[in-house]
Amino acid sequence: MRVDVLIAGAGPAGAAAARALARAGVRVALVERGEIGRPRLCGEFLSPEAAVDLEALDLDVCAAGAIEIGAATVRCGGASTATVLAPPGFAIAREVFDAYLVDAAVGSGATLHAATEVAAVQGDAARGFRVTLAGRTSGTCSADMILGAFGRRAPKWLGRQPEPPRRAAIALKVHLRDARGPEPARVALHAFDGGYIGVAPVGDERVNLCLVAHHGAAGALAPGGARGALATFVARVPALGALWERAEIVPASLCATSGLRFGIVHPTHGDVLLLGDAAAQPHPASGDGMAMALRSARLAAAFVLAALDGRMPADRVAAAYARAWRREFTARLRWARLVHTALARPRLLGPTLVGLACEPHLLAMLLARTRGAQKDILATLAPEA
Repeated sequence: MRVDVLIAGAGPAGAAAARALARAGVRVALVERGEIGRPRLCGEFLSPEAAVDLEALDLDVCAAGAIEIGAATVRCGGASTATVLAPPGFAIAREVFDAYLVDAAVGSGATLHAATEVAAVQGDAARGFRVTLAGRTSGTCSADMILGAFGRRAPKWLGRQPEPPRRAAIALKVHLRDARGPEPARVALHAFDGGYIGVAPVGDERVNLCLVAHHGAAGALAPGGARGALATFVARVPALGALWERAEIVPASLCATSGLRFGIVHPTHGDVLLLGDAAAQPHPASGDGMAMALRSARLAAAFVLAALDGRMPADRVAAAYARAWRREFTARLRWARLVHTALARPRLLGPTLVGLACEPHLLAMLLARTRGAQKDILATLAPEA
């Protein structure tokens, strides 16, 4: 098999990059180690600036089932503050969003290889790559460029050393079906000592409940695996008690992981451009992960096109992309870390929320710092046409 670009991973970053490149006439192989449309551990919130990249890719997430989210609330004990999201963000279940993006990429001409793993990679941008595939599609594939959109877990072929476990976090996510009807169109963050829980409606009378906590905050968890752990943490947030008691857990939606480390930056690996969480996993308090995935996908596609049409030497693309990636994302990652740290320290957060309640515009300003521009700034970062 011979393609121009092989993309390892068909989540939002990989599928969006495939869509952008295929629309430009590039031969794209989109390789995903699992099946498309499975539940993923994710807060399932698209921050407002994502609208710019969705529009550029000619995508309509509301038509796919997304809900507009017009407000955000932060709670800590008895203190809380809220802000309006203008323009609004969106919430959509990952199994729905991923399938929608992959269908859009395939509809533009990309070739999907699901249940297929990238087992080995040889070569570089100057000479081209030779990729070994295993699974439903097996054999070798030649490609001019490779994009890595494999998420937070680096594959073996990358050869990356594991990060030390200190300051690692755990995360759990579940959908709750609330018989009372849909929750208000807002995202809420509930802080407790050592972590926080995000809540947002995702359609079909479902609510996403996603938790992030330091390992040390777990203490003595209740039996019952991930479900028991969630119950233990929810019990620390009285404001969620009524929802937890009345709602029904959707078993297939339950996801859990550990050993998470946020904000570690790897935009490239050799001549392989990395996208989304493969490049850096943002602190989830900002709700910017999926928006960053879409923006990095378009950014990488712009540099790949520059190499394929001769505007930039192929062996210079990785370094140029890394510089552009850092200009776009470094500041927001730092602000996201600040918000994440504050949410895990209620003794500091509580008094802060009391002050923010008097000046609600300050919360909007803080959240805006954790996100990108709500305009298409790609032209200032990507190679000149």
